[in-house]
Amino acid sequence: MKHTMPGIVSMANCGPNTNGSQFFICTEKTDWLDNKHVVFGHVVEGMNVVKQVEQQGSKSGKPMMQVTVVECGELQDLEAQNASADADS
Repeated sequence: MKHTMPGIVSMANCGPNTNGSQFFICTEKTDWLDNKHVVFGHVVEGMNVVKQVEQQGSKSGKPMMQVTVVECGELQDLEAQNASADADS
């Protein structure tokens, strides 16, 4: 996968073989990150929230106000949901 559009979720790193638990969400096409950062997903819904978080950024890198993620939920695998629904009927 490539950094082709807003909403791409990618691993932050400090060079080859340094992926950890940090990630970032692209808010525009960022093709210069291709082959430097691993893309592992994309925003399915709530890109408006990502844009609101982006507005808290500054040139220094320090956010203008604290942003906290709470109750973000978890998307379930659609195949698993369908299988569960079929089993219940």
